[in-house]
Amino acid sequence: MKILLTGAAGKLGRAILQTAEGRHEVVGIDSRPGVPGVHVGSCHDLSLLGPLLEGCSAVIHAAALHGGQRCDHSRTEFLEANVVGLQRLLEESVRCGVRRFVFASSLEVLTGRDWKATTGTFDESSPPQPTWIYPATKVFGEILCDMMSREESIETIALRYGRILHREEATRHRREILLPQIIARGVDHLDAAEAALLACERPYCGFRIVNIAPENPFSQEEIDRARHEPLALLEKEWPGSSARLEALGITLRWDDLWPAITTRAAAQVLGWRPRIKFPDYLRFAEDRPPVHHRPAAQYQTVT
Repeated sequence: MKILLTGAAGKLGRAILQTAEGRHEVVGIDSRPGVPGVHVGSCHDLSLLGPLLEGCSAVIHAAALHGGQRCDHSRTEFLEANVVGLQRLLEESVRCGVRRFVFASSLEVLTGRDWKATTGTFDESSPPQPTWIYPATKVFGEILCDMMSREESIETIALRYGRILHREEATRHRREILLPQIIARGVDHLDAAEAALLACERPYCGFRIVNIAPENPFSQEEIDRARHEPLALLEKEWPGSSARLEALGITLRWDDLWPAITTRAAAQVLGWRPRIKFPDYLRFAEDRPPVHHRPAAQYQTVT
């Protein structure tokens, strides 16, 4: 299968390129240079997109303005990039005969910007509650994908990703913050990539929304009861893990166990389950020395 991938230089995009090697022909495009074989340009440039879409059966749209760019772009710029740009790409995909469109959405449409722990279990039918412009654009994007699947001959799917974690980053650079997120909030970058490729391959009709998140073993009721003793709940599922976290200098917070998100649709529609889980990240961290941050004045921004 030939697939057009936008955002190919991002964390998800690079993982898709790696996972698809020898499996599909992936044509990547990104506004940032530096990834071998990826076309440099805007995914909103129709004169560039037309030739790249030729012969493609599917599109994975991973390009977007995101949370890390909220200080540098206005709400209008978020709408232009994430909503208007998406609609242009959908229309060009239909014109070029693309049959499947995979849209990278976000679990922030359910959890809000700060992922502040609340109550309730989330599934694909839970009502969106975006708290700022980024998840709002993702909700608009899901609506556009649904509309296009109804009005045109294209199947669309929105993958609501949790935080995409790179194991090197999560187990060495900022592990005290990122490693616990694999319990309930984040998925390994290669698992995230596999979900996108399965969304291109598996049969389904019309429009679907699928949560791509960890298989949180804890219910909302258990999480609520663990508010004051989160390690006790962790020990119930993974005996010995609290001592291993302590040895790594990592303190587990109660809200690291939240949210309770169901991923049954991912298994039913895509045949997807995360392969890399919390015990794997613990082992990765134990095998790697931590990398400590340099003083802020020495930082160099890398995108």
